[in-house]
Amino acid sequence: MTKPTGRVTAPGATRLDLPLLAPVLLGFWCLYFAIVTLSNLTDLLRSIHVLPADWAWISGNLAFIATSTAKIGVPVGLSPVLLAGVIVWQSLASILFWRVLRRGDRASMGPAFVVSLSLWATFILLDEILLIFETGAEATHLRLFIAELVSLCVLQLGGVRPDAKEGPPPAG
Repeated sequence: MTKPTGRVTAPGATRLDLPLLAPVLLGFWCLYFAIVTLSNLTDLLRSIHVLPADWAWISGNLAFIATSTAKIGVPVGLSPVLLAGVIVWQSLASILFWRVLRRGDRASMGPAFVVSLSLWATFILLDEILLIFETGAEATHLRLFIAELVSLCVLQLGGVRPDAKEGPPPAG
């Protein structure tokens, strides 16, 4: 069966509509960064006794940071400060992804992906500097970096409108 575009498709074949996938991808990254931020925040708040010691839903990243940075002589007391920096970075990524989701334009995609991809890139470099291969963190960070790059490629292929402020295309 030939469609007006000249492309040939099999009867009953469906095509993935990239613009419909955009909110799913953007919503996923919004929620992912919000959840990770919250679990890191509960970890930090438990460590400073704002939350009870038996609070179970924490990321475990504070202890991970402390053991990883101890290898190069970073005092354990700096671990909460480092985690707080990560929390701010992840919060910013989440906020920026929410902004892209709300606006739906490519112009607002840049900052969200730059902030979040730079987080993973920094983690990957730190995994190398701290020689923490045995933890599997580097593989996780690399997979997240690649997943975001794939998301960005899909969105650039047509998942996000070129300019959300444009009206409908001219008639005729």
